Amino acid sequence: MRRNLLMVVLSAGIATGASAQVVFDNFDAGDTYNTSSGWTVSGIYSVVATDWDAANGFISSISGPIDTIDLAIGHVTGSNEFTLALYDDAGGQPGSLLWMSAPIVGQMGSFGSANPPVTVNVGGAVSINAGQLYWVVASSADDAWLAWNLNSIGDLGPHRSSNDGGQTWAFGGDNDERGAFRVTLGGAGCPADLDGDGDADADDFFLYLDAFAQGDTAVCDIDGDGDCDADDFFAYLDLFARGC
Repeated sequence: MRRNLLMVVLSAGIATGASAQVVFDNFDAGDTYNTSSGWTVSGIYSVVATDWDAANGFISSISGPIDTIDLAIGHVTGSNEFTLALYDDAGGQPGSLLWMSAPIVGQMGSFGSANPPVTVNVGGAVSINAGQLYWVVASSADDAWLAWNLNSIGDLGPHRSSNDGGQTWAFGGDNDERGAFRVTLGGAGCPADLDGDGDADADDFFLYLDAFAQGDTAVCDIDGDGDCDADDFFAYLDLFARGC
């Protein structure tokens, strides 16, 4: 029976390359955003004289490795430098650090101009689960004053700021204007490749069937809701059909 089911899946066609999937995007058409307003991102030695980190939360629509994060961020004064990070959620605020970029230098246009979004390559270094809240956090160089531009489509959601280097988070709500950003999965990762050999084949499919039959949520809980049910099974079929 397992072989018959596999043949049904294979007959639907296995993709030869993984396609990127956008799981959050609040840019307007043409990657436009609010050029005149944004959340302050600054360092202790900037003209703002306060260390402000800005965090915007999002809930992923599917599970998988993050390929890129694009954000609208503008330079005001000081060093043209920022750092981007991803945190999980802890009671409605950034919790544990999952990933952090190296300093991103010289890529921001001047705040107030319609600059293209800055693309930050994550390269599959961290995976996220569908239905869970995550926080994208922007930090500046010590002497810099930056602004994470607000979206222009009326998108509201969780926002937090920190003035102590991320030790505590406040100064925000759950229905604030979010900064403009986009999170894309795919590229470097292959969620259907369970045995880690670089492809999605019959071995991976049978590994998933075994994990599903045993209720092994570490493998079969694709949608991240804590159980293994039909939603997870069909979610894996979709991943398998897309291939690597």
